[in-house]
Amino acid sequence: MLGSASDGERDNAARQAEQFRRQHKKTWAELVEGKTIYLSREVVVEKIVEKPIYVERPAPPPRPPAPDRRTAFHEAGQATFTDWRKRCEDLMAMGADPSFALLLVEMPDGHLVAGALWEDQAALLHIVSSKGNRARGVRYSSHGSAFGLRSAYM
Repeated sequence: MLGSASDGERDNAARQAEQFRRQHKKTWAELVEGKTIYLSREVVVEKIVEKPIYVERPAPPPRPPAPDRRTAFHEAGQATFTDWRKRCEDLMAMGADPSFALLLVEMPDGHLVAGALWEDQAALLHIVSSKGNRARGVRYSSHGSAFGLRSAYM
C-alpha cells in the first residue's frame, strides 16, 4: 500500500494510518518505535436469546410391512401369462442374469416387460448385453415404447 506506485493507494493508506493514530491517541513517534500496541474494544450485548437446538419429536407410527416384490412380481406374471414359469426359464437361458431379474422385479409392471422381452428376443439381448443397471435402463427405455409400456426408467 505505502510502497505502491499508485498515488491513490498511497493516499488512502496514509488516511487510514492517520485515522488509526488519532483514534488511539498516539503520536507518530510512538507508532514508528515498533512497540506492539494493544487495543481493547467494548462489546455490548443487549439481549441474549436462547433457542433450542434439539426439539424432541414423537416417534413416527410403525409402517406396515412392505409386500415382497419378488412374490408380487411372480404372482402378477402367473395371472397374466399361463406359461409364466417357462417364460422365466427361457429369459434366464437367453442371458437374463440375477441383476437384470432384480431390475424387472423393481420396475412397475415388470411382469409385462418380462413377457414382452420373451417375445422380442433381440431386444432382450440388446438390453442384457450392456453392463450395469443404469445402462440397461437406458437401453430398455429405447425399447419400452415398442412394448407399449412405461417404466420408472422412461
